Amino acid sequence: MDAEVNYILSLLEQKEETSISALTFYKGLYKGSEIIVSKSGIGKVNMAITITTLILNFNPDLIINSGCAGSVKEKIGTVCLANRIGYHDYYMPDEEYFYDFPKKESFNKAINIIGKDVKIGTFLTGDQFIESIDVIKQAPLDDVLAIAMESM
Repeated sequence: MDAEVNYILSLLEQKEETSISALTFYKGLYKGSEIIVSKSGIGKVNMAITITTLILNFNPDLIINSGCAGSVKEKIGTVCLANRIGYHDYYMPDEEYFYDFPKKESFNKAINIIGKDVKIGTFLTGDQFIESIDVIKQAPLDDVLAIAMESM
């Protein structure tokens, strides 16, 4: 995670550092857009705390969660963007497993900021560390690009 954050920070101009509780946020400019970078750490709880702190203190227009995920179809290093997320280890009868992101201007803005060929599709999340695709039993894998614990 430090390598990811440091790489993004190396691309920013006019960097400012702000500490809030135990979190550090870096604000700067990237291609004319104001960007705020922070490292949440591993897991949904850390991600939720970091994103909540980010929203309450900086009111961002767009949040891009960068990290590693297990690929279902793509090569290592492929940039994937979720337009749909769902659980792989959660089951409640008569309850929906997936959430579709509406295709808004911010979705296209994220693609433009990333600036690479981006694969778009479904991400799965859960509370298990997945070492094999055989572990996932509930969700269909037809259009799944990646599986990660912090995708939601």
